[in-house]
Amino acid sequence: GELDFDWQRRLVNVRAFGTKGVDQPLLSASWSLDQLSGHEDMPGGSVTLNHIMNASPRTNDEWVCINHHGPTNSMHYALTTICASFMFVFLLLFPFLLVGCSLFFAARGGFG
Repeated sequence: GELDFDWQRRLVNVRAFGTKGVDQPLLSASWSLDQLSGHEDMPGGSVTLNHIMNASPRTNDEWVCINHHGPTNSMHYALTTICASFMFVFLLLFPFLLVGCSLFFAARGGFG
């Protein structure tokens, strides 16, 4: 791969080459330095400068990581946490419940 910084045009180019390294790039992308620093919108993203400025923790010397779709709202976070917890508990307890019911019915003489 290759990173190319064009300081005059204020662009960053990323290229991914094949296995030989002399082929034409298989993938390439370009971003302006203003897009990467949050001063311009990124294509396909919904993060605004306001999202970046309101991110916490926020100091002048720290990087801020934000999902390219924008910050997650609290309802989405709560629903995702509840669903993930339910799936974890279900997958953890379901085999024990299945074995327990099978043993219970086997001790009573079967399912009939």
